[in-house]
Amino acid sequence: MKHTNSLKKMLRLCKFRNFSARFKRNIKVFSVIVLGGVVMQCSPREKETAMKINWESLPDIPSANKETVQKGLAGPLAGIASNVLVVAGGANFPDLLPWEGGAKKYYDDIFFLPLNENDTAWQITGTKLPVPLGYSACVSLNNEIICVGGENLNGPLSGVLKLKFDRGEVQISTLTDFPVAVSNCGAAAIGPVVYVAGGLGAEGYLSTFYCADVSKDTPEWVKLPDLPQPVSNAVVVSQWDGNEDCIYVLGGRNRDGELSIFFSSVLKYSPSEKVWKQVGNISGAQNMPVTLAAGTGAAVGKNHILLFGGDNGRLFNKTEAFINAVAAAETPEEKAEINSRKIKHLESHPGFDRQVFWYNTLTNESGLMEGLPFSTQVTTAAVKSGNRIYIPNGEIRPGVRTPKVNVADLSGDKLE
Repeated sequence: MKHTNSLKKMLRLCKFRNFSARFKRNIKVFSVIVLGGVVMQCSPREKETAMKINWESLPDIPSANKETVQKGLAGPLAGIASNVLVVAGGANFPDLLPWEGGAKKYYDDIFFLPLNENDTAWQITGTKLPVPLGYSACVSLNNEIICVGGENLNGPLSGVLKLKFDRGEVQISTLTDFPVAVSNCGAAAIGPVVYVAGGLGAEGYLSTFYCADVSKDTPEWVKLPDLPQPVSNAVVVSQWDGNEDCIYVLGGRNRDGELSIFFSSVLKYSPSEKVWKQVGNISGAQNMPVTLAAGTGAAVGKNHILLFGGDNGRLFNKTEAFINAVAAAETPEEKAEINSRKIKHLESHPGFDRQVFWYNTLTNESGLMEGLPFSTQVTTAAVKSGNRIYIPNGEIRPGVRTPKVNVADLSGDKLE
């Protein structure tokens, strides 16, 4: 009876397949269960459901100025050093929304929260960032946080910061400047080597790709083969592909015309071959490609990547179309009418795509998990420690930030 129940359970989870040439070719990347003379195949897309996410939250990021309310920060520098979650800098609109004439403000404050059961409140350091700063690419490794580029009111920056936590304070030092001033790039590490891909420079979107060994006293940035296309606001991670750790660039956007182009592509860089390849797409229902930019993501387990929503571009492009129409309008009355429709469009924005996607770097397949139970946070970072992923602050609608810090607690055999 016990074996019968087990078989019934497997029958619910798996599908019978006829043997075919395609099955034989792909047998190494499918799970084959042989039970009592019956052969069943569970496709990789069906097996990803074994990974589970339990969502929790940490206390909100406080305001550095007790006289003001923390509205949240987009583009914060974020990472983990010595088991301490650090969130610094970032930007918001403290007074009015941008279409109401509000000005973006960049910050130099640094917050930290020890990740243990005894500490339940954020603390503000006496240390400040060298300049107000946001939208850097951040990588946590060896109890340090490497922050590359970023921007402030002066435009994109080329500085590289190293943040450490020591004796109750965040210590800041500088590394060799990045070769170009850039914001909204992506970064990931393989061992002590930090790779930085794409971004937005002073002259537009970048396809550049560099690396540096940050364990050296004076890291040298080495130019590598360019990305297949210029891209910013992509998720960039390192993950095992069955042969080696590779750099993956998922989604993102660029603009070379009236409207931005959003990508669904998954690009892989092989350090041994020194080449880029498009190996797949971010896929949703019916395995259809989904464009996504400015979201967050992280490598999990031995060969998976998770993506926590993002901007699919549809409403972003509609906003751009309104802006273009206002610029092309010939009379003040026409401009005012179009601008009024643009404002209504922005004020009714529902927020960003809440879908959670998985990507398997062995099979190059993608699919959906249960969606986010809260507003998607874009233009921020996903910071992983063990089986927990921290997503601090970010933008939840155009011009609107959140002070919340959401935490994904992962479980399942995909994490082994």
